[in-house]
Amino acid sequence: MPEEKQPTRAKRPQFPEQYYQDPMGLDRYVVQEKILFEWRAPSKIERKHQGTERLYLTLIIFFCILVAVLLGEFVVALVFTVMSGLYFLLMTSKPLFLNCSITTLGVKVGEKYYFWSDVSQFWFEDRGESRVLYLRVVFPQLQKVRLIIHPSDEEEIQTKLGTYLLYKKPQQTTSEKLWRQLTEKLPIDLEFLQL
Repeated sequence: MPEEKQPTRAKRPQFPEQYYQDPMGLDRYVVQEKILFEWRAPSKIERKHQGTERLYLTLIIFFCILVAVLLGEFVVALVFTVMSGLYFLLMTSKPLFLNCSITTLGVKVGEKYYFWSDVSQFWFEDRGESRVLYLRVVFPQLQKVRLIIHPSDEEEIQTKLGTYLLYKKPQQTTSEKLWRQLTEKLPIDLEFLQL
């Protein structure tokens, strides 16, 4: 008897190696991650400082240190000295560049994920000469994530994020408005101190 040929099965498609596992550690399911948009963002907003700003800031710090020494508060003078050195170091350092991407799981900055279920909304603002994307993260704690974008990418980012998040700037309280006005006048970027 002639042997019957078995029908050949079609090969299954090969999936990429990059998978996402359950963030709760339960490993109930595995979801394939797909990158929707990518960009590289500097880690800090570069401001162009005028020579007079640096001069005034240096004189203020020197005056505070001098007053603390004359009053015999050497620890306070030391704190002012260390803080001013740290500020000038941060002011003159170059920003690092972060790989940012919008994926089907959330927004990924470097190796850190902000999952869609943890983020409530997003909006854009101008800070200095830069265009900034803000994400309002509500879990595990309330915070704002700041990502610098290229202005030409704003429409694409808004389209991709808008399918998952609410595009709305949250209402500012009176204290936030006052803080914003104060930080715009100072030559220091103090926005990281507020929520």
